[in-house]
Amino acid sequence: MEQREPIVSTPVSPGNIRRFDKTPLSTEEEDRLRRRRERNKIAAEKCRNKKKQRTESLLQESEMLEAENTQLKSQIERLRSEMQNLLFALNVHRPACIVLAHGFEEAEESRFF
Repeated sequence: MEQREPIVSTPVSPGNIRRFDKTPLSTEEEDRLRRRRERNKIAAEKCRNKKKQRTESLLQESEMLEAENTQLKSQIERLRSEMQNLLFALNVHRPACIVLAHGFEEAEESRFF
């Protein structure tokens, strides 16, 4: 029977988290790995906090814009109602309007005499 050579894994750099060989790390390598994990943990937390803050900010802005939109729709309705009232008043006044009957300049003169 033929003997096979043992499979030897290639050396892994200390910065590489995936380790294929199970040889223990030196103290220096463990410290470097621990510091790297700690920096990554801090960066991930910072990223999550920033995303959460952005989401909250967008939610506040959305609520503010919805309130403004509601207010503007209400204002549109008030202005439409006012326009209807003014058009009604104009139509009521139109038959008796001396400006239309005699022209604007004649109406101005007759107004003061």
